[in-house]
Amino acid sequence: MDNIQPQDISFNAVTDTYTLVLPPAQLTSCYLDAVATEQYDFGGATPVCPANSDEMRRLASYEALNQFRDDAVENGILDQAESASETVLSNFIRALTGKNVVIVFQDAATSAIPQSCAPEPPGTWRYNVEQDRWMQ
Repeated sequence: MDNIQPQDISFNAVTDTYTLVLPPAQLTSCYLDAVATEQYDFGGATPVCPANSDEMRRLASYEALNQFRDDAVENGILDQAESASETVLSNFIRALTGKNVVIVFQDAATSAIPQSCAPEPPGTWRYNVEQDRWMQ
């Protein structure tokens, strides 16, 4: 773990307590298999205006990955990760040393979202907020 430095671990002899300051939980990667994406509705295309299924699949995959990422964060996956980490690490250190353990997480504002979780829109597509639609 490159994000943990020696100064992030301290021991207070008076309280017999180890304190660990850890980086905030963060997403490490996001992945959606665009090839395995299934289309459930084939409507909308007409002979005059045929639908480009490949482009729709790419846009749908982009939108789905972003929505999955946002839902995971909003529904507390990072909080759950920190809670689980705190439990596992404190129990491990307590079993190893017989001392009290306090785990503190740094401010989440410093954590970056990996590139795989913040993809660029596919091709030349851009979302027009004013018109509330995708445009090429």
